[in-house]
Amino acid sequence: MIGQPGDSTPASSPVLSYFAWWDCPRGGIVTIDGRVHYFASEFSEVLDDYAPTFRLWPVPDEALEPELESWAAWVAWRSSFDRGEHPAPYDQEDRLRALSSFRRPPEDSLLAMPEWEMDPDRSYAVRPPNHRVRWTILTANA
Repeated sequence: MIGQPGDSTPASSPVLSYFAWWDCPRGGIVTIDGRVHYFASEFSEVLDDYAPTFRLWPVPDEALEPELESWAAWVAWRSSFDRGEHPAPYDQEDRLRALSSFRRPPEDSLLAMPEWEMDPDRSYAVRPPNHRVRWTILTANA
């Protein structure tokens, strides 16, 4: 069961989608213990970089379908781009605005440290990259 400090998920989980990237996924959706969770790391002004820790919290039922639709639209656009097909500019501003409130970690989110397994093939030309992650829970609530 996720949620106890020091716990580590037993196996890595696939990253289902991501909507922020800097060296690795910085915000997105992952399955943990059979449930979909958001993950996010915040930029630290003190570090002048992203914090190494992430917040985890369940994806509400009403957000899951729009999130997966947004991901599918991004994958289709990026696949076309990576194949050199010159797709029209990517624009999902309205959809992203509707999802923004779900993508903010609540106060009771878990604090966790990721161990990334990054797919070396980052091109979407044939398939989206298959990144995976294992989480170590640092605090149950912060």
